[in-house]
Amino acid sequence: MTLTDTTPSALLLERAADPQLSTWALNECLNGHEGDRNPLLDQGWASYPWATGRLPTSDTA
Repeated sequence: MTLTDTTPSALLLERAADPQLSTWALNECLNGHEGDRNPLLDQGWASYPWATGRLPTSDTA
């Protein structure tokens, strides 16, 4: 995921400055923020055999 409405550093600084929020799980801080898919992560994931069904069969492994 890529944040589109703030920077990661701004999100982390805001979280760290709030005594209660700083104790919450990081994913809770993402609620209410806009994001989009990260094309680099998508390409990396697609390079694995299980992502495309190219798993080797027992006779080719």
